[in-house]
Amino acid sequence: MTTPNEHEISQQAVTEQPVAEPTNVETNIETNIVDAEATSDVTSNVISEITEEEHASAESTEDYSQYKKEDFLKLIKGLENAKDFSHNSNILREIKPLFDEIVNVEKELALQKFVEEGGDKDDFKYKNDKIAKDFYALFKEIQDKRAKYYADMEEQREKNLQQKRAILDKIRELVDGEETEESIKRLKDLQTTFRQIGPVSNQNSKEIAENYKALLDRFYNNHGLYNELKDLDRKKNYEAKVLICEKAENLVNYESIGKAIKELNEMHVEYKILGPVPKENQEELWQRFKLASDKVYDRKREIIKFQDEERLQNLAKKEEIYEKILPFVNFQSDKIKEWDEKIKEIMELQKEWESIKPIPKDALKESSNKFWKAFKTFFANKNVFVQKLDEEREQNLVKKNALCEEAEAVINSEADRRDIKEKLKELQRKWKDIGPAPKKYQESIFNRFKTICDGFFQKIREEFNTQEQEYENNLKAKRALCDRIEQTTLDDPQIAEATIQNFAREWKEIGFVPRKQKETIQSRYDQAIAGFIERLTMPQEDKDKMQVANDLNMATESINSARKIRERESELKRKIQRIENDVDVLKNNMSFLATSSKADKLKIEVQSQIQESEKELKNLRGQLKTLQILEQSMPKEEREERNDRNDRNNNYNRNNNYNRNNNNNNRRK
Repeated sequence: MTTPNEHEISQQAVTEQPVAEPTNVETNIETNIVDAEATSDVTSNVISEITEEEHASAESTEDYSQYKKEDFLKLIKGLENAKDFSHNSNILREIKPLFDEIVNVEKELALQKFVEEGGDKDDFKYKNDKIAKDFYALFKEIQDKRAKYYADMEEQREKNLQQKRAILDKIRELVDGEETEESIKRLKDLQTTFRQIGPVSNQNSKEIAENYKALLDRFYNNHGLYNELKDLDRKKNYEAKVLICEKAENLVNYESIGKAIKELNEMHVEYKILGPVPKENQEELWQRFKLASDKVYDRKREIIKFQDEERLQNLAKKEEIYEKILPFVNFQSDKIKEWDEKIKEIMELQKEWESIKPIPKDALKESSNKFWKAFKTFFANKNVFVQKLDEEREQNLVKKNALCEEAEAVINSEADRRDIKEKLKELQRKWKDIGPAPKKYQESIFNRFKTICDGFFQKIREEFNTQEQEYENNLKAKRALCDRIEQTTLDDPQIAEATIQNFAREWKEIGFVPRKQKETIQSRYDQAIAGFIERLTMPQEDKDKMQVANDLNMATESINSARKIRERESELKRKIQRIENDVDVLKNNMSFLATSSKADKLKIEVQSQIQESEKELKNLRGQLKTLQILEQSMPKEEREERNDRNDRNNNYNRNNNYNRNNNNNNRRK
């Protein structure tokens, strides 16, 4: 058995069990014909009514829940010229709500986008796209055709009623007339014509059938017929009904249960119209037909049960999604990013919700309403947030326009360029703190402010580029000066000091170099001067003094001259302190050397070291004295700060010396 399709079965409008086979059999063939005719007329009217609701629904086996708008349009185009209006009506009844739901979701999303882009909700107007317009136009056209079809059918049934009444009048004349061979033939023709006329309306069908049967009963009660004709007719009925049973038994294998139900109902009509069969076969044949019918209806009930369970499971799934969407109803945030994240989440829940179909019909409306109510409440809250955000953005636009005007006024003022620069930077910081303007003005107002600021800073950059080029030229000049110093050698030390001063003056006159090259070129110059001094023919002590004088000369021209002098002075003091400590240690060691040939030799070496250290101390003290003389030209505040720092350093050094001497004495002991 194939898996039941969710749209394959609907509630049936007629009883599922076939009508019981009549057990009373008339004694002649004409009476049998009367029963068949009467039954045919009544049943045909019943069947015409149930096919509208039951058969069309039963035939629908397609699952439309995953259809897109394009698929629905293609489907309805295929129904445009179809003649089975009952089948078409069922399909339209099923797909119309699904199509409407897609359109409503698109409309809701379009409204959200309209509001997000700054539109007023009251100004929103939604127009269906071409697919939706074509679908609704075809839907109306098919419905109009259906209405006309049933109006024409009702009109035809009224005509059929008049025709059947006219035939009944003619049969009445035969009943009241004499029996002749011609009257029997005439009755047969009238019966054939009566059967060929279509059905009449329900309210008249019983009346026509009863009158028809009564007239035939009177005719055959007044006229005799041959029994052999009656037996032959029953035999033919038997053969025809056996064939119907075989067809009914095959219905259980149909893939479409709706189609099987429809054909089974048609077989029941045909079975009853055929009339009675021989008595010995009547019950057996009817039980066979009834058994085949029961199997079809059992399969139908099984499918309905399966579909009902599936619908309940789907309903439970939708309830779970509804529980997930409920927290969105009360969601609030003042950040657009958090709203956007929530929109992505709720749209995923919407997709999941729409993918679950079908659910029980009696729960469809309530389930759908509460989900979409929560869904729309979230977006309504979001619209309130967007409206508030739009108001804030309008205020931001006013503030940003004010900043633009202020920036223009600052640039056009006669203030110092550095002050203008700082003021523009302050305005830029304020700009960042304000927040976004409305989308339709955001780019234009930003470009206005950016153009104002960029114009000023571009001018500065152009001047800076000019200055940078000047610095590059200065760098080349200083490199050339370093090359010249490195190649200069003097034999006369008397003019060396003046030469160094000339080098320093030329170096300072050249000017600034690029910041990245400043330390590198300064280091090269210092090394070049040091090399020049080292190549002079004079005592090392004089070279050192000359080096100090040059360092001081360069330091006094520096912005941080005081700091550099202090650093140089501290360096000299550290060297002096270190050498003095070494001399003290050497002298202490001398006093412990014993008298011997080896000790005398060691004493000579130690004495030589002491002399060299004292010579170096003399040189360093000379350099320090020169620094101290220069220091007198420093501001009083800087001198006092320096003296405080020197006192702290001296105390620290004295403590270190005391500890070091104690350690040495302990080691000697």
